[in-house]
Amino acid sequence: MVIQDHIRDGIYGLPKGSRRPRTACWQGISLDEIQRMSPPQNAWEVKIYPFLAQRISSREEAQRLDWGRPMSREDIVRWYLLHGLPVPPKSSCVFCPYQSDRSWALRKKHEPEDFAAAVAVDESIRNSTRAGIHNPVYLHRSCRPLADIAFDVYQDESWGECTGNCHV
Repeated sequence: MVIQDHIRDGIYGLPKGSRRPRTACWQGISLDEIQRMSPPQNAWEVKIYPFLAQRISSREEAQRLDWGRPMSREDIVRWYLLHGLPVPPKSSCVFCPYQSDRSWALRKKHEPEDFAAAVAVDESIRNSTRAGIHNPVYLHRSCRPLADIAFDVYQDESWGECTGNCHV
């Protein structure tokens, strides 16, 4: 997985196959997406879910965090606003088809490398006949090439719902 590789390479600078030190991996999953919570796959990993008030290691059952409380995305947004902080955008894979036009437009404007990667994926999946799909495939719900769309930046942000379980 990307996160585990980054911990090995980017944080600890270890060669492949090396044992990693016990490491806490914080994941900002809210009550709205609790189905994405999962136990760690590695003995060295401890998962902390601050917005669910849970801590899970590979050897233990989930433990409640005394300092936390389960929060919905709405609760988290309220907390950010209360503390005068910018509200972070909802996370998703750069090529996730479950994005609003506003999300696509913001990515195109502020994260052009990520948007270019999404366009590359969109173009590469167009002809999926080898996978048994006989119609063209597109990332955008309009069934048009992502690179050609004039996104509606006023579209409701809540369009689409990524479960986070596609594992791509």
